Amino acid sequence: NNYNGNSGSQTPTQLHALCRALLLHAQTVYHEHSLRRKAAQTQTAKEKEAKSDGHLRKQTTAIDELPPAHILQSCVGLGAKMLLERKIRRALTRVQKWCSSTMGGSLSIEVEWLPLPLFELASHLVISCQEADGLTVDVTIERDELTVTSFSDDGVYQKVQFHSANELEIFLKMALKRRAARK
Repeated sequence: NNYNGNSGSQTPTQLHALCRALLLHAQTVYHEHSLRRKAAQTQTAKEKEAKSDGHLRKQTTAIDELPPAHILQSCVGLGAKMLLERKIRRALTRVQKWCSSTMGGSLSIEVEWLPLPLFELASHLVISCQEADGLTVDVTIERDELTVTSFSDDGVYQKVQFHSANELEIFLKMALKRRAARK
């Protein structure tokens, strides 16, 4: 048995923390949906009292218009985002090391994560490199998809979508190398 306690790229402790976070998220989504449903039921009861004129036709109520909770989809999306975010953090560390070794330390990247709640279904970060013509890369992570918008001081604008941290890493290295070659 070659099991070393790891599953893919996650340790048992990391998987346990992820599962607990997803369970808490599922409970939160269910609770919020229950509160909306209770409010809709109260509103429907008030409407029925106000309109008790004996009409037999079915009217749509606030409960009928309430969308389903989509707990499973929400948990899957959050889990995918959390795993991808961890991989992106590792990829950004590799890009920084690559800048130091390959580019002779002439380039360095700055990464700023937008502070969002843990259970937000999207993450945002900005990567910048002033030494590379003011390259700025805005990254939005939603589920397992990255939307990357890059622009620089010289007016170059680009928007692409990726599905892995490796694709983002290659994109950043190519953009930095291209701008360093212009100098």
